[in-house]
Amino acid sequence: NPSNGTFTFDAEKSGNIIVSDVSGKVVYSGLVNKGKNTVSVKATSGVYILNYQSEGKKSSNKLIIK
Repeated sequence: NPSNGTFTFDAEKSGNIIVSDVSGKVVYSGLVNKGKNTVSVKATSGVYILNYQSEGKKSSNKLIIK
């Protein structure tokens, strides 16, 4: 992190990721498989929140796109 919009996401289990800007607008939503996933988000430079959900568990991380 920072990223140009393409990053690798290592998922503990298959699940869903949602990337939203700081105002809550969703800029990307998709499914990920267990293991390493390459994700491409088309968004302008800025700070985003990456939310991952799998089997009822949730986690959030900050994503910076340059």
